[in-house]
Amino acid sequence: MQIEVTSRDMLYMRRLLAGNSYSQGMEIPGPPGTTLRYEGAIESRGVDIPAVYAFVMSVASGVTAAIIADWIRDKFRGRAEKVTINRREIDLDDEGQIRRVVEEETQIRPQ
Repeated sequence: MQIEVTSRDMLYMRRLLAGNSYSQGMEIPGPPGTTLRYEGAIESRGVDIPAVYAFVMSVASGVTAAIIADWIRDKFRGRAEKVTINRREIDLDDEGQIRRVVEEETQIRPQ
């Protein structure tokens, strides 16, 4: 599941990414049963341009959408201007919408 976070709060994002030692491909703590990999960021030198941080979350079977949705909301509500999950923008104040999007994106699809 691809997660993109648009935020002006660079200090918070650096704390989330374990300080100044973060690099592309590193894994950071996520909710239990998941792996969250940092894919990089697009940061601008402009004063009023937010940065976009990219992550990939791998989810083990048995992890509920509620756990993932709660983690996303707790980590980014009030700190991010926009969060997208697989190119779908979500409203961090709408708990039901976050769960629906996470459920749709974590379902096992037949190949």
